[in-house]
Amino acid sequence: MVQNVRNPGLSQVYAQLLTDAGGTSQIYVRDGSELAGTPIQQLAYAFPRGVLLGVVRPEGAGFRALLNPANDMRLQSGDRLAVLAPSYKDAAPPEQLGAEVELKERPAPRVARGLEPSGPCAAQRVCVLSRRTVRN
Repeated sequence: MVQNVRNPGLSQVYAQLLTDAGGTSQIYVRDGSELAGTPIQQLAYAFPRGVLLGVVRPEGAGFRALLNPANDMRLQSGDRLAVLAPSYKDAAPPEQLGAEVELKERPAPRVARGLEPSGPCAAQRVCVLSRRTVRN
């Protein structure tokens, strides 16, 4: 809730991601096994109508979501690609890959003195999403 106050419009972004109103984009998870060995960096611009969010990797009896992975991470056999796209077809892995794109590192945002996280929760990131139904 605090994030919505600090970032006006954020609730509309969540609503757009979590609903299928008006043909908006959705998150699709597609098989990427044929791209094993490909660096994530090379897939950065491989989806003309979608955005690569990350990789879903088999782990034991389940899966592990690796969102916003490092540029040098390489796909492994069994990996699946998480893509935000308008349709399932637009989230399909590319048949051909272009040259590897050089992505510049972005510096971490600066934190005001005295506001640095501390304690047992300092190294944790939490994403809270909810869906609220409004009735007239």
